[in-house]
Amino acid sequence: MRLILQIVEGPAVGRRFLLAAGQTARVGRTEWADFAVPADGQLADVHFAVEANLDGCSVQRLGDAPLQVNGQGAAESSLRDGDRLTAGGSVFHVQIEGAALRSAAGAEAAERSESAANQPAGGDSTAADVAARIELSEAANPLLSAEQTVDQFIELLLNAGLTPDAVRMRAAELSNRDAVRWAVRCVREMAGQSPRPADAAALDAAEKWADDPTEENRRAAESAAAALNHQGAAAFAALGAFWSGGSLAPSGLPPAPVPEGLYIQGVAGAVLLASASARPEEVHKTLCKFLTTS
Repeated sequence: MRLILQIVEGPAVGRRFLLAAGQTARVGRTEWADFAVPADGQLADVHFAVEANLDGCSVQRLGDAPLQVNGQGAAESSLRDGDRLTAGGSVFHVQIEGAALRSAAGAEAAERSESAANQPAGGDSTAADVAARIELSEAANPLLSAEQTVDQFIELLLNAGLTPDAVRMRAAELSNRDAVRWAVRCVREMAGQSPRPADAAALDAAEKWADDPTEENRRAAESAAAALNHQGAAAFAALGAFWSGGSLAPSGLPPAPVPEGLYIQGVAGAVLLASASARPEEVHKTLCKFLTTS
C-alpha cells in the first residue's frame, strides 16, 4: 500500500508527498515537518501526522491546530482513498494505492501488489507511470501523455530545455541502488583520474552501499556527504544512498522515516552538478550522454 498526499487547494497547490507501507510522516509549515509547506502561514509548525500501514492508513492531529477530514473536525481518523484533509489554508487530497485490490483479492494478492508497487518503475512502465513518482515542473506537465515511453518523454524534456525534469525521470525509472550507481559513474567520469580525497571517499561510500545496502553502509554514506558539507556532485551521490530508506534522524533518536523517492533528488543533483562541470558548450552534450548510459 502507498499513500499519496497532494495539495489541491492553498498556496502550494500541486505539491505532493508519498509514503510507503510502514512509514509515518509529519506535515506542517516548518523544517521540523517531514512534508514542509512553508508557503502556508496558517499551518502549525508541525500540524498533523499521517501513517501508512499494510492494513490501512490514518491521520492524527498534532497539538491544538484544527484539522478536518472531509469537512468534519477530527483529532484522529482512519483514511480512505479520496478523503480530503483541511489544515491551515491548504486542502490535501488522499490517494491510497492498493486499497481496492487489497479488499477485493485478499491478503495474499495484496502482498504481491505491495511488492510490485515498491519496485522501480522500469521495464514496460510508461512515462506517466514513472512521472507519478516525482514532482514535475509546471512546464513539463503539458508535455506528458498517456502512451509515451520514458525515453520519448525525456527527449521532449531535453528539447524543451527542461533538463532537471529529464534527469529526475531517468533516476525515477531506476531502482534506488541502480540510480546511485548511475550517479557515481557520472560524477567519476567528470572528476577524472584524481578526484579530491573527500569526493573519492563519498563516491566510494555511495558505491559500497549500492553493492551492499546495509544500514551501516547507508550511515557511512551520509557521513561522507557531511564531510563535504553536503555540497557538490559527490556529496549528492552519497546522499542518494542515505536517502534510499531507513531514518533521517541520527542513530539513537526516534526514527524520522525517509520520504519515499527522496533518493531521486540526491541522484538528480549529483548528475546535474557533474554535467555542469563540463565546458559550457559541452554541458548539454554531456547530459544527453549521461541520460543514454544509465
